[in-house]
Amino acid sequence: MMTTLLLAVALLWPLCVAAGAVWHAYRTPPAQRRYCSWLWVSAAWPALLLAYMAEGRWVLEAWMLGGWWELNTLSRPWLAFSALLWSLAALHARGYFAAEEALARGGDDDAQRRLQRLTLLWPLALLGNVLLILSQDIASFYLGFALMTFAAYALVVHSGSAEARLGARAYLILAVLGEGLILGGLLWAAGSIDTLTLEGVREAIARSEHGAWMALLLWLGFGVKAGVVGLHVWLPLAHPVAPAPASAVLSGAMIKAGLLGWLNVLPLGESGLAPELVLLGQAMMALGLAAAFGAALYGVWQRHPKAVLAYSSISQMGMLTALVGTGLTVPQAWLLLLPGLVLFAAHHALAKGALFMGTSISEHMPRWRVPLLFALMALPGVSLTGALAAGLVSKWGVKSVLYDAQLTTLVLLLTWAAVGTSLLVSVCLWRQWQLRKSGGSHPMQWGAWLAAVVAALAT
Repeated sequence: MMTTLLLAVALLWPLCVAAGAVWHAYRTPPAQRRYCSWLWVSAAWPALLLAYMAEGRWVLEAWMLGGWWELNTLSRPWLAFSALLWSLAALHARGYFAAEEALARGGDDDAQRRLQRLTLLWPLALLGNVLLILSQDIASFYLGFALMTFAAYALVVHSGSAEARLGARAYLILAVLGEGLILGGLLWAAGSIDTLTLEGVREAIARSEHGAWMALLLWLGFGVKAGVVGLHVWLPLAHPVAPAPASAVLSGAMIKAGLLGWLNVLPLGESGLAPELVLLGQAMMALGLAAAFGAALYGVWQRHPKAVLAYSSISQMGMLTALVGTGLTVPQAWLLLLPGLVLFAAHHALAKGALFMGTSISEHMPRWRVPLLFALMALPGVSLTGALAAGLVSKWGVKSVLYDAQLTTLVLLLTWAAVGTSLLVSVCLWRQWQLRKSGGSHPMQWGAWLAAVVAALAT
């Protein structure tokens, strides 16, 4: 009963927060509005608490085509790191937007409009993220994915500059393309065996004569969000212009929605798959490794720290894409590989969130010793390379399984890709050093960043 109640609160509370933003827009004088209030910051807290409850399953036949939501061994850890990152990013945003809030309360119409849009659509994007993680039926999953995708437009376009509008336009165009591919793949699979669940989609892909084409549509559709090479162009355009807390959730939590989509719909770990599906897995491995190396080589030449981090996300997601591909090509290793892959994804989410928040710290440096400040900024990146703390554990958890499966070439390539990550982290810190500005930062801003650093190291 308690878990069911908390599920309802986790899904309804972001809606209440969004409704509160609308209420204040019409009922509270501009000079008295608190845009990033504690109510707004708390939008992800029920979902975070839900992740630490017992596993459960809920079926609601009156919901659309029939709702099926589940806390299981995959959705619980995914919800935990996603909700934690959303919570830390919201806390960071409370400090990050403090100066802009002061302008809004002083009568700046543009600041009021920007903050109103952000505080309305942020909790809706969070709601979509939570819903897609919990959903096991097609309608709920697609609703959550689409809600998160389109609400996140406000996170990219926030500043309203020409560069922000370009990044938001690129994001929106590719998002529409991705949504079309996902919808086509889901409907094709659902119609082929008359199913309404993601489990049925996996079965349809594994057994259908045209399963490889369904899988291709879904891989490309979710690949827009996951930054698959060729579909990644929105990432380096969107991240440099988005606010730091928005970039944290875009690269940490939302980009993982594409990866979770693959895990939910592709017949990973199933033996006896059609040769075409095995070929798709090989293509995923090849393109994933191409992204891992290509993004690293291109990213080191970027001038903006967040552009460097965007290419780092493409590179890391390329590694994860290659690992997912092994689920189709080497199915016997998948059950052992999956836990390491989930830990890899969780660590990347929290580390990348900390790195993006760190870019705002270097722009408004607190009055600390500069070597200490930059050492703290470097820690999540060093861990991301697999050199220490949770990064070392996650990378070794993956590589040990690949060694046992005799995939030594893949291990070697992933190791070299980690060298590319090291270069990207170094370049990012150098760019932050070049663009550093003193003057102090809001306690909420650096407090949330420090909490994200600790969370990344202790994933």
